[in-house]
Amino acid sequence: MGSVRIRSVIKEDLPTVYQFIKELAEFEKCEDQVEATIPNLEVAFGFIDEVTPVAYGVFIEENDQPAGMAIYFLNFSTWTSRVGIYLEDLYVRPQFRGKGYGSYLLSYLARESLRIGGRRLDWVVLDWNQRAIEVYEKAGAQKVGGWSMMRVTGENLKALADKLPGNF
Repeated sequence: MGSVRIRSVIKEDLPTVYQFIKELAEFEKCEDQVEATIPNLEVAFGFIDEVTPVAYGVFIEENDQPAGMAIYFLNFSTWTSRVGIYLEDLYVRPQFRGKGYGSYLLSYLARESLRIGGRRLDWVVLDWNQRAIEVYEKAGAQKVGGWSMMRVTGENLKALADKLPGNF
């Protein structure tokens, strides 16, 4: 296994973050949906002066080589009135799978959630990704029954925004 560590993403890592995003999209068969750019990632991660980060990232490295990545952001639960972490993406490169790196990243995020006073770590998983589901369930995650993920994008997002009267 060699030397393994988890570290925060820094500005110089953004080309690697972008590459991981493209690899994840390919794995999920969604390459055509990637709109990410390095300048947009600079803004999202707060690497532009006086910009508050809205996303955070960590790499797990083996012998100083990026093996996996987690991108996350803070969320809030009205039921607990506490902050939490929403895991946007977790990706381990194929040649590093089976070494527990995905579980290590989950444990890191659980620790980070507790550190900031959080009570939850949330994410969604593709229903066909049985290997990931097994890792998540082994880590103690449970499927949330009765809830469906919803999303508005593109022209529908603009149309929804346009429905608000101008005096608001």
